[in-house]
Amino acid sequence: MIVRNIRRVRSPDGERARIEAQVRYGDGRVEVVWIEVPPRLAPEEPGGDAWAAAFAPLAVSLGEPLRIAASVDSTLVANLGRVMEIWHGWDPSLEPVSVECDALASRPGGDADAAFFSGGVDSLFTLLRERGGLPAGDHVDITHLVTVHGFDIPVGARKAFGRLERRHGRFAETRGLTLVPVATNLRDTRWAEADWATLAHGAGFAAVAHVLATRLRSVRLAASSGFRDLRPWGSHPHTDPLFSSSRLRLVHDAPEVRRIDKLATIARSPEALAVLRVCWRSRSDANCGRCVKCLRTLAGLELLGARGAATRFRPDAWSLEYLETVEVEGPWDVRELRDLREMAAQQGRWDIQRAIDTALDPPPRPTWWSRFRRKRPRVGG
Repeated sequence: MIVRNIRRVRSPDGERARIEAQVRYGDGRVEVVWIEVPPRLAPEEPGGDAWAAAFAPLAVSLGEPLRIAASVDSTLVANLGRVMEIWHGWDPSLEPVSVECDALASRPGGDADAAFFSGGVDSLFTLLRERGGLPAGDHVDITHLVTVHGFDIPVGARKAFGRLERRHGRFAETRGLTLVPVATNLRDTRWAEADWATLAHGAGFAAVAHVLATRLRSVRLAASSGFRDLRPWGSHPHTDPLFSSSRLRLVHDAPEVRRIDKLATIARSPEALAVLRVCWRSRSDANCGRCVKCLRTLAGLELLGARGAATRFRPDAWSLEYLETVEVEGPWDVRELRDLREMAAQQGRWDIQRAIDTALDPPPRPTWWSRFRRKRPRVGG
């Protein structure tokens, strides 16, 4: 595949600068991909760093060499080779491909530090600990929060993202921060053929960060799992830092902290609880209140005595029945629920402990034949 015609244009609504590129695949298909950012943060002459980062997972998925018809930071090019080797170790079918471009030694970067911000547990914890929860040597002064439209909220859902942007803007303002709203159509293009969960989402965030690299020197991406649960995943402590360049540092933040401990930090901040949004199933700015991620969070907040302050959840979202019958989707959910079960046992909340036990080991559902046998009248002696 070849990425070319990289340029800066105005977004259709005129409110943002659009950094766009044309992608031509090996089968001849052509499409335009774009990332929109506030004009003051957009590069005047965009290079190829963002698109090299973005399309590395799709290139290995399709088995096509990746050619960028623009300059790319030489450090990033070398790092992408290492990322591909890691992906190949996870899945031998993902063979590393060549990255062909004009490699540059370095370019001027920015002087600000940012963090990606969704309003979820992980990103809220990253912000709260950076604003006073780290030893002096590990602290950076985060000044910008980057919220992306087009990843968990579809890029076509403009009203939902508008509500989220306003809410995040107020939250950022109260903390003296600058909100950076970004939009991208990546997930509406062939890029989505690279598996979002296990391969591509870290690369997508890295692409956004590189578009902002003329203004930023570091961007923190909150760990979504942690050292306890290392497995193939799109945002990973081994791969996220390798999306860095000579001028921009990508930081995989806080993989050593358990989610329940992150939630305990958030529970002490009324402002954070007021914007807490954990749900990706709703595909909007709302929490559905029924999925396992919502109910895990609600159970934790109940145990921490902070559920009522989490106003982004409907008042009727929490019930033991919902927790008992929630669909546990994988080993990650099992681990998180077991952490909650341990906390419930320590607090003597046997009701929550029993509900989690039921969710983790639900009673077998009766089959059609077993129901038939129970209802069938006996015949004979």
